[in-house]
Amino acid sequence: MKKIGPPSRELALAMLDWHGGQNDPIYAVGSSWLAGRSVPSNLVEDAISNLVRDLSKAKRDRRRKDAKELTNLVAEITAHWVDEA
Repeated sequence: MKKIGPPSRELALAMLDWHGGQNDPIYAVGSSWLAGRSVPSNLVEDAISNLVRDLSKAKRDRRRKDAKELTNLVAEITAHWVDEA
């Protein structure tokens, strides 16, 4: 399975702002990347899916600041994932 290497420290930290607990793929990816470890691409996909779910909820609840931050975060992670693939 393809592994995705860590991005910038800032991106890993930004992910950790959005995790829903230690069983959340967002936490698994963010903490692994923060520690400088690569993660399986399917785990990155799961983390992106959870972030997109959170983005949809933020939009539905009209939390504009959160929606903007999540939109940017998803775009940055996706760009990193594509660059690594």
